[in-house]
Amino acid sequence: MKPTLEEGILTAWSTKEDIEALCNAYAGYMSQAAMEAFKGLALLHQARCEALWQCFEEGLKDNV
Repeated sequence: MKPTLEEGILTAWSTKEDIEALCNAYAGYMSQAAMEAFKGLALLHQARCEALWQCFEEGLKDNV
């Protein structure tokens, strides 16, 4: 069965947790700069997902 738009957004959102898990798993092997870069990437991804979710909710309100 094809996922809904809502399911797709929520699946994409889990990428943030994947990045954090990667950082935790390889913390001893990465430089501090690499760790900070991945943490920044996770925050950027979360911000984009939140904006996408807001757009999705507005679309539901407008019935678009």
